[in-house]
Amino acid sequence: MAGRHAPGLGGWAKARTFTDPAERAALHRATEEDRRRYMVDAMVPVACERCGTEVLVRKLTAQHTSVQWQDEPAATCPRFAEWAGTGTPTALRDGCPDLDSSIVHSVRAGRVEVPEDEDPEPGQQTR
Repeated sequence: MAGRHAPGLGGWAKARTFTDPAERAALHRATEEDRRRYMVDAMVPVACERCGTEVLVRKLTAQHTSVQWQDEPAATCPRFAEWAGTGTPTALRDGCPDLDSSIVHSVRAGRVEVPEDEDPEPGQQTR
């Protein structure tokens, strides 16, 4: 295939171009399915016990938590607003400790489920 070289030989590889309309449509559907599965399904609303800011939360593992803000954090969370007011980029913050505590409480109360850890075989993808 033009534009492809064997890995490790100093060449480059170009992503495949989907010119077939049926393949392109299938790829689009799969992408939308992935987006829905990772960004919407299994997301649980959790409100901060301190300020009431609500986010969507999904536990991927016991150690990994996905948080989706519904609004700009500095517009709804007093901690983020304080950090933004000092000129500190809020993107450099790990998150609000009050919200983190609320998420932990939601997990302990069973409102946010933690999937059992699965150790896939090397090279296998889990869903």
